[in-house]
Amino acid sequence: MESHGAGLRRVFLLAFVSREFGRLIFIKVSFRRLSTKRFGPDKKRFEHLAFLNLAQNVVCLIWSYLMIKIWSNGQNGGAPWWSYWSA
Repeated sequence: MESHGAGLRRVFLLAFVSREFGRLIFIKVSFRRLSTKRFGPDKKRFEHLAFLNLAQNVVCLIWSYLMIKIWSNGQNGGAPWWSYWSA
């Protein structure tokens, strides 16, 4: 039988994963809307999607690094942190 702490940790993990999936869906819908809708009086499309994607990837790299440091409990197993740059 699981201890109360282990069950609570699973609930927090499920909440975190659910929030991340929701965030990813929101980002994909936002990118789709941003890339297809025309803005301003000239009705131009947003032309800097590559930079927006780069900014998102940098934030994800930093977030991944922080999560690895927090959740690894000081263990050195697994891939080195710099191998996540290509994500």
